[in-house]
Amino acid sequence: MQRDHTDSEPVPGSTAIDMIDAVYGAVLDHDRFDELIRLTVGYLPDNIQQSRFAELRALLENHLARAETMLHRLPQDTNGAPEDVPHFDLSRAGLIVDANDAARSLFGTEPGLSVYEFDIPTDMVSALRDFLSGQSTLPPVLRLTRLDTTTPYVVSVEPLPGGIGARCRGVDALWSDEAGEALRTLFKLSRSEAEVLGLLLSGLSPIEVAERRGRSIETVRQQIKAMLSKTHSGGIQDLIHLARAVTLSTRRSNRRGGNAASGDRRGLHRLPDGRVLDYTRQGNPNAKDAVFFLHGCLCGNRFPAPAVEALNTRSLQVIAPARPNHGQSSGKEAFVTGPDLYARDLLHLADHLGIERFHIVAFDIGTIYALMCARHVDHRATGLTCISAQPPIGGLADIASMPAQQRVFALMPKLSVPLLRFMAKAGDKRLKRIGERGFPDAVFRDAPADLRACEDPDLLRLFWHGHLFHVENGSEGFIDDCRVVASNWYSTFVRPATPIRFLHGEENATIPPERIFGFAEKLGARMTLVPGAGHTLPFTHWDAVFDAVVGD
Repeated sequence: MQRDHTDSEPVPGSTAIDMIDAVYGAVLDHDRFDELIRLTVGYLPDNIQQSRFAELRALLENHLARAETMLHRLPQDTNGAPEDVPHFDLSRAGLIVDANDAARSLFGTEPGLSVYEFDIPTDMVSALRDFLSGQSTLPPVLRLTRLDTTTPYVVSVEPLPGGIGARCRGVDALWSDEAGEALRTLFKLSRSEAEVLGLLLSGLSPIEVAERRGRSIETVRQQIKAMLSKTHSGGIQDLIHLARAVTLSTRRSNRRGGNAASGDRRGLHRLPDGRVLDYTRQGNPNAKDAVFFLHGCLCGNRFPAPAVEALNTRSLQVIAPARPNHGQSSGKEAFVTGPDLYARDLLHLADHLGIERFHIVAFDIGTIYALMCARHVDHRATGLTCISAQPPIGGLADIASMPAQQRVFALMPKLSVPLLRFMAKAGDKRLKRIGERGFPDAVFRDAPADLRACEDPDLLRLFWHGHLFHVENGSEGFIDDCRVVASNWYSTFVRPATPIRFLHGEENATIPPERIFGFAEKLGARMTLVPGAGHTLPFTHWDAVFDAVVGD
């Protein structure tokens, strides 16, 4: 284990970027951690071993607390900014040296101009001069005037590496058609009301909105009143805050879309208990045969572009709801101990989309949700196809053959939930640092078939953006999935009337086929092995998946 650091000990800037790996490796590979694994998962036959287990867990959680402190002191990633966020760089003299298209159109920040020529309050100019010259280490916050609305826009300032200047990055939310569509879906706003809200968010007053739209002020006030009622907002500022939150969420979700297949349609649906359900639709929107795809904790909830073409050819549409705490879907703690409760969300979404009958396809941890929900949707489900299924974990032997990274996370909930949370956060930071190229080795190091799949650049990009989808709003979805896998979920399982089929890769290193045969037999399910496929079967051998759906 790494040597202890006191809270007052600084983390050297030159090595800070490697601290994630150091902390991650210390927890993952240390001898005491290995011993802890050997003592856990129900193999504690006497008081001496139970005492040793408690001692080791306390030591590791103490290390965890120190590691969390170090992790929080790491610099945040400031590499670049997405193109829809206005940003520009300044020299130490205040000259604009670079600006993206969003900044140029919004503020007129053309390279070569001095930032001091812009309409910036005097106190902010003074603070910016001191920061750029090195006389102050306190980053200022600027308010620039938008060219389109002549309203103020908040811009953050942060130092560039080497003290060569500063990067200015937009903070306020920029209204988009996607944000308007999301608000219309969530709160049943009319198109006209959403347009008014977009102008309010851009900084216009109700009178200015009326002038811009050529309407009377009374019409705009009535529209605002209707939006306050529909969104249950306490006032116009609450309404604008809500619009800002949805706009920022929509911007994040669009960024992670990556190489989404042509024809993807993403929606947000408000459930009766107030939670938001994020979902994606692929394939033929007019198809009579619908498939609900319950994703796992790897690879996201989108099929690759060639698969979408096959969906259109076969006249199928896939609806992939984001499970709680994945994508933009709201979380719900109750699903950890009762994944069968998720059936209500599926039925509500089906009703919302006007779908009466559907086939369920589930992948990885999504198969647990599917199996537990199946009996509650018997009256509407035409079949259930479980791909790379997660069978119940009864002991260490059940996870011994998993790739090392995946094995550790299967054990974490049994060891220590705080340790699980730390490892999930540290692992996500590490993945984001090594990026798309390092993803295959970090996740599939001991899984040859899945490594081969990652050699396809389009699939690798899909998997990488799938990871970003899973952690779009933090690591809670992944943490909850680990807890579900480690729980005793099978003790309350009731076999549904819906026919069940298992599809499994012959080369699945995460869950070897021999583990699935017995599980499938116990459920009375049909079992099909797919040659050449690994754990990522639905994304590499999607033809076998669609054949199973059509065949059933």
